[in-house]
Amino acid sequence: EIMLPFVGDGPLAEELAGLVEDAYAVFDHPAVVPLRQVGANDFVLELFHGPTFAFKDCALQLLGRLFDNVLERRGQRVTIVGATSGDTGAAAVRAFAGLERIRVAILFPDGSLSVQRLLQIPTTRIEHQFECLRDWSLFHTLGDVEDWFERQRRHCPMRVIDIPLQQTR
Repeated sequence: EIMLPFVGDGPLAEELAGLVEDAYAVFDHPAVVPLRQVGANDFVLELFHGPTFAFKDCALQLLGRLFDNVLERRGQRVTIVGATSGDTGAAAVRAFAGLERIRVAILFPDGSLSVQRLLQIPTTRIEHQFECLRDWSLFHTLGDVEDWFERQRRHCPMRVIDIPLQQTR
C-alpha cells in the first residue's frame, strides 16, 4: 500500500503485491522484520532474517524482482556491476539470483570478506551470472575497469555505461 502511489496505474500496480510476497517469502521469519520488545520502552527491529542475514536483503530482494518485472515488459536485459568490501555483494548476488533478465558481477578486494560472506556468494551463482572477481588490485585505475568492461563485452553483449570512479585506496 505504501508503494502504490509511487507506482502509478500501470501493470506494475497490479503485480506489486505478488512481487512483494515473492521477495519476502525467502525470509526466515513470518513477520519478515519483526519488532522485538527488549525493555519497557525499548524495541529492536530485526533486519537479519533475509537470505544473507544483511539488512540490505530488505530492499534488494524486492528491487531485484521490480527490475526483472520492468525488464520483462520492455524486452530488455541488464548487467549490474558492483563493488563492495562488505555484505552488499552477497546480498546483491542473492537478490538477483534466478532472475532471467539480470546478470551480476561483484568486485571485492581479496581478504575483505568474512568466511560467511565468501561462502554466500559462490553458492548463489547461477548460470547467467558472472564469476565474482576477488582481487580489486586489478582495478586500481579507471582504465583498468574500462579494459575489463571491453573484455566482457566481447564475450557477451551488454551496455557499458561510463561511471566516474574515485580512488578509495
